[in-house]
Amino acid sequence: MVGLTSEEKATIETYNKNARAWAKGHSYDWPDELLVFRKLIPKGKILELDCANGYVGKLLTDRGYDYVGTDVVPNFVKFAVKKYPGIKFLTKSVYDLKFRDDSFDGFWATAILLHISKDNIDIAMQEIRRVVKDRGVGFITLKEGRGEKTLTVKS
Repeated sequence: MVGLTSEEKATIETYNKNARAWAKGHSYDWPDELLVFRKLIPKGKILELDCANGYVGKLLTDRGYDYVGTDVVPNFVKFAVKKYPGIKFLTKSVYDLKFRDDSFDGFWATAILLHISKDNIDIAMQEIRRVVKDRGVGFITLKEGRGEKTLTVKS
């Protein structure tokens, strides 16, 4: 497994400490994005990377997808499991997903790539590629802009 950078460890620690407050304040319905996603992949097994509060898992399972949500932040997974008990959520790193090759028809990745170091981005993308079938569909969000910036947040 890839070693986490000090920035990645700090990010996980900060989210883990503030998971409940963050999870309660962040939900977005992704209406336009889900329409496009559904046209590209009307059914199938979907992996969410960085599932946080589990809300997207509810959106996808409500639309009939076979869904698995993952997050490296243990308290996010605990929150999601409690809030949506019928949905599968697992604590996993994008660097070491421990699923068989070609396990998923598609993936959903909201903001996870923002938290991955430049040095590890290829490793993360290769792991996603490994677990998603050929011709699989992916949804990725990023922030607009140039370069990198590390912020230190005190909790």
